[in-house]
Amino acid sequence: MIGHAQQRAKRRFGIELSQSDVQAIADEILCSRAKFVTPANHHRNIYRVTWMGQSLPVVFDEPSRRVVTVLSESSKQVKRAERTGKRPVKRK
Repeated sequence: MIGHAQQRAKRRFGIELSQSDVQAIADEILCSRAKFVTPANHHRNIYRVTWMGQSLPVVFDEPSRRVVTVLSESSKQVKRAERTGKRPVKRK
């Protein structure tokens, strides 16, 4: 079964990720080897992970410790956070 993050990586970056790739990306985040970009909502954050030679903006669900999706470079949240260099305040 192909997961949502795998489908989005293929569609948005042309990268075919296996389940083990998605888990390895989660491990990069959990081991603090990914760059925190901005909070997505109260329990999900956006990170930038280098994978297969590309810098991927990914949404990571902290409670479940799973990659939710791979965002496009044109994502408003990513562009806004990286343009200003500031992290928005988390909403409750």
